[in-house]
Amino acid sequence: METLFQDVRYGLRGLARQPGFAATAILTLALGIGANTAIFTVVSAVLLRPLSYPQPDRIVRAYWQWPDGETPNVTATQYAFWRDNSSSFEDVAAYSSAGAGYNLAGGTEPERVQGLPVSEAFFRVLGVNMALGRAFLADEDRPNGPHVAVITEGLWRAYFAADPELIGKHVQLNGRSCAIVGVLPRDFQFELSAAIFTPLQMRLPDPGDNGHNTDLIARLKPGVTLRQAQAEADGFLQPFRQAFPNQASPRDRGVRLVRLREEVVGDSARVLFLLFGAVGFVLLIACANVANLLLARGCSRNAEMAVRMALGAGRRRLLRQLFTENVLLAVTGGLLGVFIAWQTVPSLLALSPSELPRAAEIKLDARVILFALLVSLVTTLLFGSVPALQTARLDINQALKSSSSRTGPARLGNRMRKLLVISEVSLSLVLLVGAALLVVSFMRLRTVGLGFDPRNLTTMQASLNSQKYKTTASTWELERRVSQRIATIPGVTSVATVPSLPMERGLNNYLTIVGRDPREGMSVECRAVSPDYFRTLGIALLAGRALSESDDRASSPVIVINERLASRFFKDTDPIGRLVVLGAEKCEIVGVVSDIKEMGLDQPVQPTAYMSMPQVSDSGTVATNRWFLASWIVRTQKPLDIASPLTSALRDVDPELPVAKIRSMSQVVSDSITPQRFIMTLMGIFAAIALAFTALGLYGVLSYQVSQRTQDIGVRVALGAGSRDVIRLILLDGIWLTAVGMAIGLTGAFALTRLIESQLYDVRPADPVVFAGTALVLSFVAILASLVPARRALRVDPIVALRCE
Repeated sequence: METLFQDVRYGLRGLARQPGFAATAILTLALGIGANTAIFTVVSAVLLRPLSYPQPDRIVRAYWQWPDGETPNVTATQYAFWRDNSSSFEDVAAYSSAGAGYNLAGGTEPERVQGLPVSEAFFRVLGVNMALGRAFLADEDRPNGPHVAVITEGLWRAYFAADPELIGKHVQLNGRSCAIVGVLPRDFQFELSAAIFTPLQMRLPDPGDNGHNTDLIARLKPGVTLRQAQAEADGFLQPFRQAFPNQASPRDRGVRLVRLREEVVGDSARVLFLLFGAVGFVLLIACANVANLLLARGCSRNAEMAVRMALGAGRRRLLRQLFTENVLLAVTGGLLGVFIAWQTVPSLLALSPSELPRAAEIKLDARVILFALLVSLVTTLLFGSVPALQTARLDINQALKSSSSRTGPARLGNRMRKLLVISEVSLSLVLLVGAALLVVSFMRLRTVGLGFDPRNLTTMQASLNSQKYKTTASTWELERRVSQRIATIPGVTSVATVPSLPMERGLNNYLTIVGRDPREGMSVECRAVSPDYFRTLGIALLAGRALSESDDRASSPVIVINERLASRFFKDTDPIGRLVVLGAEKCEIVGVVSDIKEMGLDQPVQPTAYMSMPQVSDSGTVATNRWFLASWIVRTQKPLDIASPLTSALRDVDPELPVAKIRSMSQVVSDSITPQRFIMTLMGIFAAIALAFTALGLYGVLSYQVSQRTQDIGVRVALGAGSRDVIRLILLDGIWLTAVGMAIGLTGAFALTRLIESQLYDVRPADPVVFAGTALVLSFVAILASLVPARRALRVDPIVALRCE
């Protein structure tokens, strides 16, 4: 221990004598370790940490498999059949993931909260006990059962001021009196964000309802494997098909069981591992940079080490001293890296898409600190081994006689430094190509034609999922009266309503053409809109007429279709006047409008039918209000902040109805591409750091070469070499190192960019323009990094250089 403390003290004194070297090495490591730790914080919470339920590996989720795909939902009848017949499950539960939320009243003022209807076994399947009160009872989950609710601890504190007497009290939930029976524990998390839970109260079985709108989760019995449960589920398919032929076609493949953790993680695993790999490249480049610094420092310490060895110090003792110094660098860099990660993670979460699972669990914890410590130790080996071993192989006689760069160890050190720079260039180029592809993809996504003009559009949304709006007439009356008040706001030119905004998921229905085989029909997007919808959004009318005020419940049902739907069913004929069956309603096509992006910028245009809101059936309105937010779209003459007048307009008509969201349409469009922006931004940051590290490494190697070649340069200048010759001499070294690294990097990029193919839009992973552009950028940066040492070489005095030996 005394020797160790001595090594530590000497190492600290040595680093203090070279503050520039120490600061550069520590900051380089801190950036590399900090970036890795920040990304690992997300990876650890989302992918590695077990779900916060007892024995989470026993919780499974059900997918229904069609002939050519699958859905993470089942029908109510399928859920009931598997629940009642399976012997592999300890408990089976259902919930409805599609919903417009709840309007909660009973606190200071009405508020819309995210909610989830669940069956009575839901909390038993998850293994969750209430912090206050109880979970649901079987009688409360039956149709027309008591209206009760369970709330989260966060809602209990925020809305009810942590009232300890809340259990049993009644609040207004969607316009109905509802008793609070339980409060969940603080650490409760579920894959869907919800603050309030209500009984599902499904009518089971319901053979007439073959919509896949029910999510099924179950807890396996102790000792039952997923494979055994799957085998049993497969065996139920044929009996189920015989009992309910309209619920499973002859080609349906039945239920597929997956662990809940796999379902929660979803596609985010691929993106997070991609980012983790990219930030690993940054760390490797940082280590190569520090190794270069240590090699240069080691060469300058050859005489010192030779004297130590001549005085009796063994090679093992010197190695221990050098590794102690390296550990000091790594630990200091690691601690600073943890601080950087701690400061960075909140910004990372703010940038992340709302779909990122388990976001509430992302924080620095013991696992993350241990990871940072482990990374610090690994980096010690990565950047410290070669310089330390080079010193251990030092020839005492040569080192004591000369410090020339022509000695064997110095030449070996030069070769190692060049190899490290080549590796930095190649790794940096891979990151630059990946980031450039994502940037090009994002820019092309941003320029995709929407089909409408989002400028000067403001949106307001509210949940009409309540007893007050159970009919089309009541819903339309509210929307019409609110629209009339909004139209009086100064600067407003038009107002329209729609159940869900463009860029957001909406209702779909099955459409067939009257007179054709029903099997030729297809599922289409279905929007119930007000007459001014197309004018407000600026959607072009291509044929026929738009919807009008006369298209009410008393008139024959009509629809307007988009260009994509018209081309799908009426390639060579005029669709105007044709009759279709949309759901259960026979409608006449009266117009064709241009296509707009309904499902997202990166999604193809969907065949869409637009109905007149007053002509929607009551059952259709109830379903729409249950699943989607009612939306008002307001066009103004110029950009205006009308959030307050919009809120007042809604409250004037219904004071108990809270506003869910107010956003500009540009913000709605921007929100739809948050996942792409997230990965592009992070990859761009990593690539920029890598490029800076590479430039620094190239600058360091060339600067060291200039200092070691002082005599050589002096001789050349004395023999008549001009400034251009000296600059060319240094630049050629930098260009050669860059060219070799780029050749390796382009090969690696060509292979590795296939990993991001699924994240790209309208750009190929091997796009030659992107590859050539990034190579030019890296070449330009390399030349700039080489110019400073080259200009320094010009200042070499040949007389001084010839005398120095």
